[in-house]
Parts: sequence; C-alpha cells; structure tokens
Amino acid sequence: MSDTPVPDQSGAGETHLPPDKLAPAEPATRVEPTDARYCLRCRAPLVLYPSDESQHPHCPRCGLPYSPFDRLTYATSPALSRWKWTLLGFALAVVTGVTTYSLVVLAADQGMTVIGYGAFFVVPFAVGALLGYLTRPSVWIALLLSLFAILCITFLLCSMNLSGLFCGAMLGVIFLGPAFVGVLVGAVLRTLFPRSAWNHRRWYVSILLAGLPLLAAAVEGRVPRKTELGEVSTALTFHAAPQQAWDSILFYEQVEHAPPWLLTLALPRPVRAQGSKAEVGDVQRCIYENGHVVKRVTRRVDRRELAFEVLDQHLHFERDVTLRDGSFCLEALDAGGTRVVLTTRYIRHLSPAWLWEPMERKVLHTLHGHILEGMRRRLGTGFYEERPAPLDESPAAVTAARE
Repeated sequence: MSDTPVPDQSGAGETHLPPDKLAPAEPATRVEPTDARYCLRCRAPLVLYPSDESQHPHCPRCGLPYSPFDRLTYATSPALSRWKWTLLGFALAVVTGVTTYSLVVLAADQGMTVIGYGAFFVVPFAVGALLGYLTRPSVWIALLLSLFAILCITFLLCSMNLSGLFCGAMLGVIFLGPAFVGVLVGAVLRTLFPRSAWNHRRWYVSILLAGLPLLAAAVEGRVPRKTELGEVSTALTFHAAPQQAWDSILFYEQVEHAPPWLLTLALPRPVRAQGSKAEVGDVQRCIYENGHVVKRVTRRVDRRELAFEVLDQHLHFERDVTLRDGSFCLEALDAGGTRVVLTTRYIRHLSPAWLWEPMERKVLHTLHGHILEGMRRRLGTGFYEERPAPLDESPAAVTAARE
C-alpha cells in the first residue's frame, strides 16, 4: 500500500496526513481594530492586537492586558484620564511643597536643621519633578502648572504665618528656577521609565521625589555651620550742627512720615520709644507696629557716638535675622553740616548668604533711611542725602580716627 493521501469521502474536501507529517501552522495575522481603543491605565492608543490566542492583547506602553471584545477593558477616549492625572499631580505637588517647607521651618525652629538649600531649592525642585513625572500633557503645560503651583504654595505659606508678604514674594521668585528644572527632570524620568509611570511603581518614585527636601534638610542640618554676622551702614548728611543732630537721635524711633513701600511690605513701622538714653546701661523699649525691640546703651559720647545692644526682639522676622547691636556715629563737616552714620549688626539665619545678603542689605538700608529722614524732618533745615557708608568706615573705625 502507498502513503498517498486518501480523499475525504465526507465531501469536506480536506486531506488528512499522518501526525508526523502535519504542515506547520500559518503565522498569526494582525488586524486593525474597528474603533479607537485606549489603555484604561495610561490612555496610550491600542492600535493592533494578535488575532489568535497565543498572546493576550496588552498596552504597548504600560503592559496592561485588555480584550478587544470586552468594552470594559479599554477606553474609547484619551482625555479623561489625562486631565485626571494632571489635577492629581498638581494637588500632590502643592501639598508636597507646603508640607515639606513647613517641616523644614519647624525643624529649624527646634535647632535640628537650617533654613537653607533644602528649603529654597530642593522644595521647588521636588514640586516641579512631581508635575513633570505625574502629568501626561506636554512639558510646556507642566511648566505652566509649576508656575501656578508656586503661587499656591507661597500664598498658603503666607496664610499660615510661615512667611511674610515680602518674604513670600521673594520665595516665589526664588522657587521658579528650581521648579522649572524639576519639571524637565520629571519629564525625563517619565520618558526613561514609561512603565513605572503608569502602574503602582509610580508611587514609589513620587514618594522618593516628595521626600527629597526632608533628606536634603537632614543632611544640611548635620553640616557644621558657624554664626554668620551681617553689618549694614547708612549715612545721611544735612545742614545742622552736631548738637542738633545729637538731640534728634534721642527720639529717632518717633518717625511720623509714611514709610517706603519696601519697608511697609518687609518690616513693621517704627512708632515711638519708651525709656532713656541718658547714661550707659539705660534700657529703651522701641515700639513698632505689631512688635517691639528692647535695647540697652553700651557706649555714649555726646555729639559723637551712641551705641546699643539688642536685648529682646519681637518683629515677626526672627526666623530670618536676629538683631545684635548697632550705633549712631556723628561727624562734623567743614561746611557746617553733620554726617550721621547708622549701623546695624545682625545674625543671619537664612542661607546661602549670597542669595539673601543683597535683599537684607536693601531692606536695612531702607529702614535706616526712613529713620534718618525722620530726624532730618524734625530739624526742619538742610538737605537730605543718603548713601552707603564706605566699607572701611565702621563705627569703631570712625571713632578711632576721631580720637
């Protein structure tokens, strides 16, 4: 007998071969879906799927399986999930910014860390990175969202009395750069690790990003940091005898004219003084709007110098600087006028110094100018000219030169 196949008599027209000579199966074909399908998790388009059962259809981006015959396993629109994750990422970024900054400030109050790089750079970086990682829109939309997030964070910090109006505005400006960098880094992470951006692993990355400010603050708190002293001197020259200028110093806190806008935003306004400056050791309480400063006279030379130290400070910026001491130095001019140099020394609590020192000097120069202008107006004569004192003309140097 031969091995020739015997036609099937059933009329089906099929040919039967022995099991060991079966023809290989045809490869699976891929068909185009009849309607738009999107992944339920990441909303990636589901374009092609295998027609056989050898491989379950799944999302090409995050790997979530679906069935083209079950409407409950895929979505037909990409819009809902995209904006849902956008709003969730925005809310998480704002909460992260407010919470981490508040914890850093509270830890600094307890002496556990300092308000420095972790608060001013890593906090906004984490906010931007969360937005770039968790939101699916373009990078430009994430950058715009980071701007709104910074506005919300600074507003909430001011509402919680963790920052004043002026400092809140400065924080908003400082936060923008690190936040924009964070958006770009978050977008890169989402591109490099697409699957982790759409399943439960994305929360691990999000928690790591949100915890970066606290980690940075903890490291910064362990680094030894010496006390940083700042000194600002401001000079005013007007037509008046040294005796007249000296008499006006005794009531320099009683300033009646309106303060500049910067002083209104940054510092409380000086109102009046209680106490005496007649002798060394006298204590005076300087009353400000919503605050006070208690000073003690440490050096008094008539018509030449009045120096003092600060015993108590309550001006609502104790987290930023602590006033230490200061002085008034008078210098008689050949033209018959008097030059008065007002100096303030303070302890800086914010770091880095290169970031905050220009703003501290600007605010203190404005405060000095406001006080000295009040002295000039009480005298009612002469002209007003305010300028920074020379770097080598500290109160001690001026006194030594005159002696």
